[in-house]
Amino acid sequence: MDEVNEFSDWLRRQKGQSVSLQERFALAVVNSLWKILSGERFDHDDAQLHKILVDLHTLGKTNNLIKLQLANKISIIYFILDLPMHSLDLIP
Repeated sequence: MDEVNEFSDWLRRQKGQSVSLQERFALAVVNSLWKILSGERFDHDDAQLHKILVDLHTLGKTNNLIKLQLANKISIIYFILDLPMHSLDLIP
């Protein structure tokens, strides 16, 4: 309930302003999971919570890059396997 209260208080303070809800939702979710795992929670403005969120985002980007590289390698293998057998005779 702490996350809901902190989020709604923040949202009220932003009245009339353009805001990014994605980051605030992410802060609330990460903070909720952190509390489940460690028993601690952070204020949404805490620098350590923001660092955890940035680290998770970076990890996600790295993971996506690895998946993309793997998909490219698999595509090349499928392309080679799909070549007609007579074209392989051209390879010395």
